[in-house]
Amino acid sequence: MAEKIQKNKIPIVDFFKFRGKDLAIVDGKIVAQGESSKEVLEKAEKLFPQKSTKDIILLSVPKERIFVCSGKDNF
Repeated sequence: MAEKIQKNKIPIVDFFKFRGKDLAIVDGKIVAQGESSKEVLEKAEKLFPQKSTKDIILLSVPKERIFVCSGKDNF
């Protein structure tokens, strides 16, 4: 029987609150914020020593809003 693959939950992030910050997410919740990925990873590892590094999602929030589109038909 095939195993179900559990997708990591990524919360909707308030752009203005976290603008220019790096975030650590564990179990779908923001658990640390800071100026670098290294800093937030270290904070998350201290808060959740039982979690593996692969269970911690790192996210960088841009300083400005960006527009992302894909596909050749979007231009």
